[in-house]
Amino acid sequence: LTESGPISTMRISSSTAVTSELKYLDSVSESVRPRTMALTKVLEFHREVELSLFPKSQHHRFP
Repeated sequence: LTESGPISTMRISSSTAVTSELKYLDSVSESVRPRTMALTKVLEFHREVELSLFPKSQHHRFP
């Protein structure tokens, strides 16, 4: 089976669209990753502050 021109060009254009979509998603994840890292750092900091303010002994006082 030989492909006619329009079908093969359609297939090529759709693959390039998929590639650009993947690149876009990659750039989005790259821009989001630092934000999530900062969020986890903030949460860890809050947890440490909480533990320093309320030691584990106080936590375990209430069953």
